Amino acid sequence: MKNAFFRLVFFLVLVPAVLFQLRHLSIPGGDSAWIVTLVERPLYFFFRAPLVVVFHKALWLLLNGWGWSAGDCVSLSSALAGGVFFWGLFRLSKNWRLWVPFLFSCIPWIFFGHQETYPWPFALSVWVFVFLKMRLRGRCGHFPLYLFLILATFAHPMAFMLWPGVIFAQRPWDREKLKPLLISIVITGLLLVVFLLFGKAGGLPQRKWVLPVFEVGRSLTRYPIFSWRHWMELGWFYLISMPVGAFLLFRFGFREWRGWIGGLNVTVLVTIAWSLIWHPGMGYNDWDLFSWPGLFVNLAGGLAWSRASDSPQDEKGVLDAPQNENSPPGIDPGGEFSS
Repeated sequence: MKNAFFRLVFFLVLVPAVLFQLRHLSIPGGDSAWIVTLVERPLYFFFRAPLVVVFHKALWLLLNGWGWSAGDCVSLSSALAGGVFFWGLFRLSKNWRLWVPFLFSCIPWIFFGHQETYPWPFALSVWVFVFLKMRLRGRCGHFPLYLFLILATFAHPMAFMLWPGVIFAQRPWDREKLKPLLISIVITGLLLVVFLLFGKAGGLPQRKWVLPVFEVGRSLTRYPIFSWRHWMELGWFYLISMPVGAFLLFRFGFREWRGWIGGLNVTVLVTIAWSLIWHPGMGYNDWDLFSWPGLFVNLAGGLAWSRASDSPQDEKGVLDAPQNENSPPGIDPGGEFSS
């Protein structure tokens, strides 16, 4: 229990406190100033990040009386997401090789009090794979996996890209696996319909977000998909978000297509494909949005390097701790979930 309490305090108090103090180093995103204004507006269903905007506003309502500005509340939210994110990495693997691709990328900057909506979907997505790994190793039920998958989806709709990987990872299918999946899909769909119909929805999808193939025309995009400007910007996004992860993935990865690693590899392909057709409307300022594929490339590359290392014991994370026969299912002697 001491270890569990220490980890809780370290990742949910100390790490966010440090990240919040580093907020002045944060690199603004394309919508940073606008996202802060949403906090002080009347609450509505902001399609692009419904749960994140609600959480930003809840922090502001809680701390506004103590003189906190809307911007500081958004920064605190991002720092808290950073603690959750790094805790998830620790739960996946304690091997230092997993952390290297992230340390040489721009992704940690997303949690330096970054005033945007992306930190929470990044953090929750890591936990989706934590619980996917646990589920496939029989250490937890379906509930936490699909709960975090739905939370990530409503944190930002780009988390819909996680679903194919989660579904792929659980092959072969049977009734036990299909039932919770179908229930989760129905719940997600019903919640989406209810919010869209009755939640004063805004931030809905627009044609200008998808690049045309040949001509810009009326698409409101700055260039077509085969424009050299598109590939210059996309190359820059890849360079800053996954320089080491991409190398490691091509060097060691894509060898395993079963289980949760296979699901992670599918997510890599889905997010890369999305980045090829999506329009960075804010140009290079959209670095945070286009770091999304880098999250999974760095995860897959770092894990592949860990698995190919000479010390396989180091690859094991908290999830791989031996289970005590007297402990409840899914709990290791140190108080952490194992898998």
